Amino acid sequence: MVLPSERERLLQSMNLTRQQGIGWDTEVQMTTGAGRTVWMRSQGMMDVEGSGVRRIYGSFQDISERKRLEQEMELLFTHSQDIFVLMDASGRILRVNPAGVRISGYSEAEILERDIDTFFHPQDLPPLREALKEFLSQGHLLNIDARLVCKDRKSTRLNSS
Repeated sequence: MVLPSERERLLQSMNLTRQQGIGWDTEVQMTTGAGRTVWMRSQGMMDVEGSGVRRIYGSFQDISERKRLEQEMELLFTHSQDIFVLMDASGRILRVNPAGVRISGYSEAEILERDIDTFFHPQDLPPLREALKEFLSQGHLLNIDARLVCKDRKSTRLNSS
């Protein structure tokens, strides 16, 4: 059974499917017959004839474990004393954790509008770029030892492995 707080979101997805003819794909919390709350991914489609729905079909997939891991990763990201950044393949920063803001001295907005290269000492850029290239192509990160240039123009050494 879909939790009452989630029911409206699922119904909105289904209504959009009916109006626009595109499938829905949404994540909702449900209660099992045994009373356990689980996260489910609901995907589906409707066959519409005239003003009525002829058929609704779809599936539910238990994604509880994935949601639990996402929550743990979010806690690590948010509460870590180490810098974490999420960036795209071009080096554009998509997200930074509070430690990155605190250590660098930049606001989150300032960090997000700059390229990753602008935060490091120029002499450290070639090996840093090489390590990032290796990570993108091979999936593992080489040891990095680079100087982060903070907002106050002082440098702090970053190490990763």
